Amino acid sequence: MKFENKLINLRKSMGISQEQLAEALGVSRQAISRWESGDSTPDMTNLLGLCQYFNVSADYLIFDDRENVKEISNDETTNNGSINQKNQTVKNNTLMRVVLPICLLICSIAFAAIALAIFVKLV
Repeated sequence: MKFENKLINLRKSMGISQEQLAEALGVSRQAISRWESGDSTPDMTNLLGLCQYFNVSADYLIFDDRENVKEISNDETTNNGSINQKNQTVKNNTLMRVVLPICLLICSIAFAAIALAIFVKLV
């Protein structure tokens, strides 16, 4: 089975819409639609997000010849709370993709300002 068919089956088996999956992964509904139609494929970050969300291995999603879903063992995840925990993990990852670059930018500006102040005093 191809990636797009596996994605559709996993999403429908959980009873979620493309919009709900998109929100959980931090992507657009159109991105999910393109993945499911085979027009495009997710990047590595989104592929890992799909694996975590659906609790399947990457090789299951990637390789056409592997039909059996391989579950990822995660002691912290239970069947009842797994969806909320996965959503929180995806949200935390998305937050880190935004916060980390901003922090790096602020630190770089501060370092440049200090270096400029020292240079001006030396000249």
